[in-house]
Amino acid sequence: MADTRKCMYLYHSWVQALEALSDAECGRLLRGALTYSATGEVPELPGNERFTWPLIKYQIDSDAAKYRDKVQKLSAAGQASANKRQQMLTNELKEKEKEKEIEKEKEIETSSPKKNKKADAFDEFEVKHFNYQLGGDLSKALHEFEAHRKETKHPMSDEAKKRLLSKLEKFPKEQWIEILDQSILNGWQDIYPLKEEKPQQPAKKRQYTTAAEYVTMSPKTIDVAALERIKADFGLKDGAKCSS
Repeated sequence: MADTRKCMYLYHSWVQALEALSDAECGRLLRGALTYSATGEVPELPGNERFTWPLIKYQIDSDAAKYRDKVQKLSAAGQASANKRQQMLTNELKEKEKEKEIEKEKEIETSSPKKNKKADAFDEFEVKHFNYQLGGDLSKALHEFEAHRKETKHPMSDEAKKRLLSKLEKFPKEQWIEILDQSILNGWQDIYPLKEEKPQQPAKKRQYTTAAEYVTMSPKTIDVAALERIKADFGLKDGAKCSS
């Protein structure tokens, strides 16, 4: 088999094997060895050099085999390195494409409403009653109540919102916003019927009678015990008269 190298080794150990050969035989052996190493063609050796040829041929074949094995290992390592670089490049391109897709999805999300987002119970309720506009914005009142609950450390889940709305619907529609505002102003966590303003209480009737009033009263209506207290207050003795 032809050697792919551009040279062949000459070993010092061959000197002893070549001592018995003439210069002509050594020349034919060396020329034949070079031809075999380059082309793989076995030379015709008519002289004594033919006895030394097997040793030379074995060494040439051994060196060629080692060289081919080294080339194969280097080639495999180079191919593995090239494959790794190619894989890294492919992964990098995939990451860039993935980032582009994510950016594209973000742009779509920001430019259009989210289709798969779960609707808020308050928003759905406001849409359901969108024709109702009595004294204010229902949606604003609902979300202000939600913010109030968050500020008071009682955030509302979606189920809590639904329960509140179910309760709200039991009240007259025209009171909904006022009911929500009432709970916010009073710091309540729930909603309750509107409080009616209490009518002013009449002034309590005086529980005592002045000395001047006793002067004008008939003897039958005079409270003797009360009269004695009045006389004591004014320092009057028995038989004294109260004057206005």
